[in-house]
Amino acid sequence: MTTFVFGLRRQVSTRRPLTDLRAPALIDELFINCEYAVIVSGASTMLALLFDIIGWGLLGSVLVTLLAHIFVLVMMCLKRLNRAYDIHKEDLRAEARAARDSRQRGQAA
Repeated sequence: MTTFVFGLRRQVSTRRPLTDLRAPALIDELFINCEYAVIVSGASTMLALLFDIIGWGLLGSVLVTLLAHIFVLVMMCLKRLNRAYDIHKEDLRAEARAARDSRQRGQAA
């Protein structure tokens, strides 16, 4: 997902002019959230291995909390990804309309 978000950011940043300036900021936030999710997932995996070695006990609840946090984090990333895609799609439609209108004006003249 992080690779897709990075590619989307490059694609949005190379298009000029941007009709909606919210898209780059939203995609940047999404990229940071994806990186954070990778870090928390890695920490959770390490904790699970550690807890398996030393015993679960009360520390198992920490792992359950981290897993719940990862679930909410992934849902937030998917929500932002959907919104970024919607904004990107609106930009593409606006560009297509502008190109079509330009062609129609050229033919009418």
